[in-house]
Amino acid sequence: MEFRLLGPVEVVIGGTPVALGAARQEVALAQLLLELHHVVSVDRLIDALWADEPPRTAKSQVQITISALRHLLGADVIVTRPPGYLITVSPDALDLARYEQLTASASRAAAEQRPLDAVHDLREALALWRGPALDGLQGEVMRAAAAKLNESRIAAYQECLALELLLGRDHEIIAELTELVAEHPLDERFRGQLMLALYRAGRQADALEVLRAGREILRNELGLDPGDDLRRLERAILTRDAQLDAPGPQHPARLSSKAGATLIPRQLPRTIADFAGREEILAEVSRVVTGADTSGIAPDVPVVVLTGRGGMGKTALAVRAAHLVSSHFPDGQLYLQLRPDMRHTSESLLEQLLRSVGVHPDTVPRDLEGRAAMYRSLLAGRHVLIVIDGAFSTDHIVPFLPGTQGCAAIVTSTQLITGLEGVHQFHIGSLDDQSAQSLLEALVGATRVKAEPDAVRELVQLCEGIPLALRVVAGKLGVRPHWRIAHMLVQLRDETRRLDELDLDGTSVRATLALAYETLGEPARRLLRRLTLLETADFASWVGAPLLGAGIADAEDLLQQLVASHLVEASLSEDDSVRFHLHDLVRIYAAERLAAAESTADRLGSMRRLLSCWLFITTTAHRRIYGGDFAVLHGAAEQWPLPAQSLPLLQNPIDWFRTERNSLVTAIFQAAQLGMDELCWDLATTSATLFESGLYRDDWRDSHAAALEITRHARNRRGEAALLYSLGTLEVGTRVTTASHYFEQALKIFDEIDDGQGRAMVRSGLALVNSLEGNYDTALADYRLAIAGFRDVGDLASEGYTLKTMAQIAADQLDYAAAEELLDEALAIARRLQAPRLTAQVQYALAELALHRGRVEPATDALGSVLQLTREIGDTVGQAYTLTCLGNAQRMLGEFGAAQSAFDDALDLAGSVGNRLIRGRALLGLAELHLARGEEYAALTRVDDALAVLREHGEKGIWQARVLALLGRIHEQAGRPDIAAHAWQRAADLIGTADATLADEITAALRRLRAAG
Repeated sequence: MEFRLLGPVEVVIGGTPVALGAARQEVALAQLLLELHHVVSVDRLIDALWADEPPRTAKSQVQITISALRHLLGADVIVTRPPGYLITVSPDALDLARYEQLTASASRAAAEQRPLDAVHDLREALALWRGPALDGLQGEVMRAAAAKLNESRIAAYQECLALELLLGRDHEIIAELTELVAEHPLDERFRGQLMLALYRAGRQADALEVLRAGREILRNELGLDPGDDLRRLERAILTRDAQLDAPGPQHPARLSSKAGATLIPRQLPRTIADFAGREEILAEVSRVVTGADTSGIAPDVPVVVLTGRGGMGKTALAVRAAHLVSSHFPDGQLYLQLRPDMRHTSESLLEQLLRSVGVHPDTVPRDLEGRAAMYRSLLAGRHVLIVIDGAFSTDHIVPFLPGTQGCAAIVTSTQLITGLEGVHQFHIGSLDDQSAQSLLEALVGATRVKAEPDAVRELVQLCEGIPLALRVVAGKLGVRPHWRIAHMLVQLRDETRRLDELDLDGTSVRATLALAYETLGEPARRLLRRLTLLETADFASWVGAPLLGAGIADAEDLLQQLVASHLVEASLSEDDSVRFHLHDLVRIYAAERLAAAESTADRLGSMRRLLSCWLFITTTAHRRIYGGDFAVLHGAAEQWPLPAQSLPLLQNPIDWFRTERNSLVTAIFQAAQLGMDELCWDLATTSATLFESGLYRDDWRDSHAAALEITRHARNRRGEAALLYSLGTLEVGTRVTTASHYFEQALKIFDEIDDGQGRAMVRSGLALVNSLEGNYDTALADYRLAIAGFRDVGDLASEGYTLKTMAQIAADQLDYAAAEELLDEALAIARRLQAPRLTAQVQYALAELALHRGRVEPATDALGSVLQLTREIGDTVGQAYTLTCLGNAQRMLGEFGAAQSAFDDALDLAGSVGNRLIRGRALLGLAELHLARGEEYAALTRVDDALAVLREHGEKGIWQARVLALLGRIHEQAGRPDIAAHAWQRAADLIGTADATLADEITAALRRLRAAG
């Protein structure tokens, strides 16, 4: 027996549809099936059958209807359970249950980055539909249920088509999208998907015609223009924006949390302890968000929108409500803060959200549709709440809304949000008199407030019950405990402009901020003004010192005054460090005061000190990693130092960098914008030490691009060469030919200006490229030149790194004694400098040398120690290398399970840092492991993967030769000598003078095959 709701209601028995009789029986059966596995009360059935006008005999007619259904379906299919009935149908027998299972499976597959499986499940789910849900059934309850199901069908179509666009199936879905746009002419998402598919199919004109037709329909039927997303898509099509191109092969999203644990974001700001009023709204918001609202048909994703003018406490209310319901969302709470002047696009904000739930930037799709699809997919099956603070139109909300049950959203906006269906909208106005007085009691003290009831009433009236205005006034009272509240009223009455600003146009907060601003001393006001120069979402306490040119203790005291005045807010970050930020209206007001009160020279002086302080801190972080000013070039830019006692923040430089990364990158861009070329390139190249910790390749590349532009404009040749060298270092792990190009450009300039240290650093980089390509003789010659240069300028750390790399070449050439001697010398330098990263790399090379010599157990123990050290210092790249080598050692010991785990972790890290070389080496190790297990097919698959990655990394190289040599072994063992010989010959052609052991093995293998054949 089968039951069908996705179309006209049908019952199929023995493969044949059966007639249900009266329409009343169809409705009753549909209601029972819609609430499968739940008891449906008699009252609920009455509502479904007759809505608000049931007959007197309604209950007896329900009994008759159920009796007729039992006669048709069997007595045991519908059972009586107080207070109603329960239908006992297997989920497999109901098309709706099967549809929900398939869509849930698709959501899981999409979240796990299995788009092909997700599309398969969605297509199978959509194939179950035979027309509109519950087609032909009458009544308000049935119509509401049908609408919800039909919306789900549309959402499934949209999700499926977004995934197929992500997979590059543009041509295949054009016809289907054309039909869907015709059926749903007002749906802008379908229209945008059709435009994108047509554009990718080379039909630019047709894509633009689709938008033109949609614009005409929207104007004629609704009097509206297309939304921002469609207009952006139109511009992108007209300009042939490369971001619209079909994406390449999708890589699995990787969680970047430790030990592979699922990342659970907890991003809500703290809720204020003295929150007052809004009890009814809070309770209603909580009911809606948690799905406990029974006043209507509950949407799959509850969305609450809080609207009202500035200063009404919408954000505080949203955060308060989110904290109250947080236990209903155990998989996390996201917080997205929007500002009218933000330069971020929906695409970049979606990337921010994706990173919040554990996706690394390397796996984020390039286009808005792809990012939105991935975001919804990752939230599917989870219970996550998102707070969107400061939205100003529907287009700023829709991309960030989850798509499936279990999630919810709370949105704040100064605008009335229209065009967003199914939302619960609340207008947030002024506090009533009692709530305002309660707020003042909490802020100022009950005794003080109750002592002057008339003054309090007038104060609330003058502030019009605006919470932010009340808080600022109370702040002034709080820092002047000797003032009477009546004295504050005198101040308010004298501020005519401020009273004018306390009006419905939303500008009242500026006057309130003016009062708070004037209560500060000039040094604190100056700090508040200059904090607006930061252009970052939050900041650390030390920034006040360079902004003011003051001591750090004095600056922090002034900052605490601003916190006490509620003009700056303090919060704890995820690493328990204290961060500060300006609210938007405070920032706008303070920026106005800055322009009015301070000259351009004063502002530039503050910025120069701030950026010079960034250079000082970044240089200090570099020194702590390298043991001094080694392996880096500095220019003539002045540094603005902080006292030593203020630098415990650099106890772990990598952790500090991860906290300050956005601010540091912003500082580099600001230096470029201000034309401070010498400071800009120095700050950018010194920051590369921190970028190369592994996780921030885009920041490295983008910051250097900005710095390179300004140095070239200023004809700063040394800065240009230093940046080119740093970019070459960035590309060594990604694409050898690009790295070589950068190094050669840098070397030409360093030769022109006769910079010995720069020349030595570039020689070392070129030597590394040559060693990776198997040109060991050329590499060693360059390394020797580099060593001489480093010794001339006293760059011990660079000398140590170079000795370590030369030792690895010596080991490949079977000169183990020379390799050990070079490594001992490098280790002595590392210990002398107390440089943890150099120490870890030399100890790794010693362990690798032991492995070369067959000393597997000591090598394994040593690699375990190196792995611990790289984790302690946050060296992600070092961890990936160490795990790969450790996996090889464990394979040699027969510890296959441990080796598998090590290689998997190495692959995850290599993917997170975007390093193709490490990834290729890890894949080679996995192929060796599969071969050791006798898993030929898996070994061949990994070999193919490794070759593909290494070819992207460089046209030729020693690691490709090693993979090809393994390929030959696999085919020889499988009895395919011709294929084996071909692989070995290709390896022999690549290996050159590198890896004598491997060259001998290949020669012997080819000789063996010729003898056998």
